[in-house]
Amino acid sequence: MSNAVDDVTHLRKGLNTELRTGAEFKASLDDGRQVWVNGRKLERVTDDPALNAGIDLIASMFDDQFRPETADLLTMKDEKTGQIVSRNWQVPRTVESNASGVFVAANLNPGRYQVRVKKDGFQESVVSDVTLDVNQRATLNFKLTLGSVSDSVQVSADAAALEAS
Repeated sequence: MSNAVDDVTHLRKGLNTELRTGAEFKASLDDGRQVWVNGRKLERVTDDPALNAGIDLIASMFDDQFRPETADLLTMKDEKTGQIVSRNWQVPRTVESNASGVFVAANLNPGRYQVRVKKDGFQESVVSDVTLDVNQRATLNFKLTLGSVSDSVQVSADAAALEAS
């Protein structure tokens, strides 16, 4: 296990990021919190066998952010800060548009999102760093360009470019 952690720590060198490794996540659990399991107060959360499997799983998700084969899926560049940030806690969602091309992604939590629009025969269009606040409605307009499925277009937008309605 220490080899995997060493590999992850090595991959983080030179990155502009505040992402944590699995070991750092585990260390953060040793903050004096009081946790009880089966009527017994735990001295350290990370030492309890009943919780270890879940803690190890979450720690592995933190480590996966640094692995070359999964980093692109689990992280993104924050256009405002230039830092690499986590997507681990964002739930990917796919929504279909209606015949007019209108789509609604309802019940999103406040936060930053990336929106991808794909249609066979057109270039993919991506808007990064879409920020949603509480009870905000955002309108994003996309114009798809004819192209092959492998073509891709990336657009960065700040929250100011959104129309609240």
